[in-house]
Amino acid sequence: MFDVERSALHFSDLSGLHSHGRPLHSALRALINSATSELSLHSCEFGRSVEFIFQDELTAALLRGVRVQIIGNHEREVRGLIASYADVGQGIEGWRWVPREERSLYHIKAIVADGEGLYIGSANLTPNAMTNSAEWGAVLSSPEMVEALHQHTLDLKEAGLLAEVTANV
Repeated sequence: MFDVERSALHFSDLSGLHSHGRPLHSALRALINSATSELSLHSCEFGRSVEFIFQDELTAALLRGVRVQIIGNHEREVRGLIASYADVGQGIEGWRWVPREERSLYHIKAIVADGEGLYIGSANLTPNAMTNSAEWGAVLSSPEMVEALHQHTLDLKEAGLLAEVTANV
């Protein structure tokens, strides 16, 4: 199911308290930087596009020709992110949650790199989550788990629960 040798738990770095491996934000940077063809970022919140915590890594990925998919809860945040990278590369697309009921959320937090590398955990992809909140996440290699998330995302799109977002208003 997954490669234990290429798997690790990581925790947010609260005032240098991380004592279990690499801090979460460093592990996520490495995962994003490892992408050579496709990258998918899933988060309930991304924060404002001007403060996106993985801005440099996402820019570098797009410049390498990596296709990037942003999937989030808030149309405004997804639109802001894809608009801020529109002139960096053509390979970015966005999707937003279409709630069926009040308080319904797209609450998945994951990063997928090249159909194999996977982050799953509690942290939104925001500065607050990485530096101010107690968060954890697993970074692992699992084509099977990546395929399951990919299929679930396709199912949500087909059910009308994810709608495409463009950079244009």
